[in-house]
Parts: sequence; structure tokens; C-alpha cells
Amino acid sequence: MRLYALLILVALVLPLPLAAESHSRISLQNQYFRVYSQPVNDAIAQKIGDPLSRRIEQLHITLGVKPTDTVDIVIIPDRQAYSALTIGRGRIVEFSEAFYDRMERRIFVRSPDQVGEGYLRILLHEYIHWLVDGIFLDAPLWFHEGMATYFSGQFGFEIHVLFLRHRFLGRYLKLSEMHHVYPANQREWQLFYLTSSLAIHYIMDKRMDEWNRMWDIVAWAQKADRRLLYHRVFQDAFGQSASGFAGDYDRYARRLAYLYIFYGFNALVLSLLPLVILIGWWKRHLRMKFLPDLPVEELIEDGDENSESSDQSERMNHDHK
Repeated sequence: MRLYALLILVALVLPLPLAAESHSRISLQNQYFRVYSQPVNDAIAQKIGDPLSRRIEQLHITLGVKPTDTVDIVIIPDRQAYSALTIGRGRIVEFSEAFYDRMERRIFVRSPDQVGEGYLRILLHEYIHWLVDGIFLDAPLWFHEGMATYFSGQFGFEIHVLFLRHRFLGRYLKLSEMHHVYPANQREWQLFYLTSSLAIHYIMDKRMDEWNRMWDIVAWAQKADRRLLYHRVFQDAFGQSASGFAGDYDRYARRLAYLYIFYGFNALVLSLLPLVILIGWWKRHLRMKFLPDLPVEELIEDGDENSESSDQSERMNHDHK
């Protein structure tokens, strides 16, 4: 009976994304992407065209690669259609704002009214998934998410702080275990993205020469219109296997727990500095307030002595002249 009810539910919701797409048509097209939308989202499709193109162009310049084909971006207009579209794709996709479909090689994204801020970063994130998928046949999941998070502008100093806090509390995901699937526990999803983006940051900071060598290989292969085996390219560029690199990074990341103590202590000192200055000022103010006042006669005599000494010095200067 439950199976029958489930089949009825699937039959009812499955046509929703198809209906949403059937009313979509190309509302914007350029050398990088084609945007499919319904009339209600035509304005936003036009609005994102130029800024998204500029970000994509900058990404190509940074990596030194530029694909010859374009990606389809489908804006799903309502929550119900998007939810129906994500059924069976995993819980992390069901909770997403957008996703890249590897089978169709298309990007599906919620309409802006469902997302709020960061719409361009979300689209660039998914575009990077599409780009990496078109270059490598077997890129690990951590590389996908690390590239997408780092180069879409979703990586910042707060990423370091969150990652270090997780490490300090003993929470950690090994890079070697992040190749094919997301964590089953939803609480670890954030840590998965943190670890992936920090791994790319580690490469950019510590192994930039090998990184550039890898993308030189990619650029050469693109001229021949070839997709590459990620692990083989990584071996040629970095001089070690991808699994060997994962072990190096895991050892590096384990040491980062101590940095959290350092950052935390410095943050505490900086936060308390205004209070320390205020306390010092208040103590000085109190000391000045409780100092005894000099008698008026002494103040007058001091003034006279200063006046006489000034007159004497002037006469002496005049005599010397």
C-alpha cells in the first residue's frame, strides 16, 4: 500500500519540473551560457547577463583555460517545481539553491526571490562544476566543491575561523574520504565545504608552481579537445599521487587546531584593548580629581617668581648684546 501511494506521489510531482521547463525558453544567450526562463524571470535573466559574464571571463583568465561550448542555465520559477526536480538526487541537492546535472550538463537554479543575496556567486559556483566536469573525467568531489567555493568568491577569512573551530573541537573529515559522496550526516555538510575550499587554498598558498603546471596541461589538452584523467594529470603536475597529496594535506590540517588558540587569544586581546584604554583613562582621571589643590598664595608667588626670572633673563640677554 505504501509503495502504491509513493508511486502515485511520484506520478503527481514528476510532471511539475517538466511543465516548468516546457514554458521556459531562451531569454539570454552569449558566448558563455544560455539562460532559459519563464516570462516572470526574463528581467532577472537580462540583469545577470553582463556581471556573470565578467566573472566567468575573469575565471578563465585566472585558470588560463576557456571552453569552446556553452552551458545551459535553467531558472526554475517556483519552490514546488524545484523541489520536485531534486527528488532522488540526494538530500544535499534537495536543500540546495542550485545544482549541476552531470547527465544533462545543465545548471538548474531557483529564481532570485527564493535565494536572496549571492545569486551571482551561486551561479558561478555551479558554472565551475560544469567547467571542471568538462575538463576531467574523474575529478574527486572535494576538488569540485573546493574549486567552486574558492573561485566563486564564497571563500573568505570566516572560512578559516570556522574550519579552525571545527578542528579545535575535534571535528575533521579526511580528504582521502571525500572523493565520491557527501557526508550522510547533514551536520557535516558545512565541514565538507570548509575542508574542500581550504584544500584549494592550501594548494594556492603552498604549491602554486605545481598548480600552474596542472593548468598548463589542461590548456594544452583543450586545444586537442580532450578530456583528461584527473589523477594522471595531478601525478604529472604535482609529482605525487592525489592520494599522497591528500595525506600531506591531512597532516597539515591536523596542525591547524593550534592556530585556533592563537587566533582566539589575539582576537580576545584586540577585543579587550578598548576596555583597557578606558580603564587607564578613568584611573588617571580619578588620580587627578583627588589631588589636593594648591593655595592661591602659592600660585601667585609661583607666578611672580616666573615673571622675575623671565625679566632677569631678558636683561642678561640685553647686556650681552
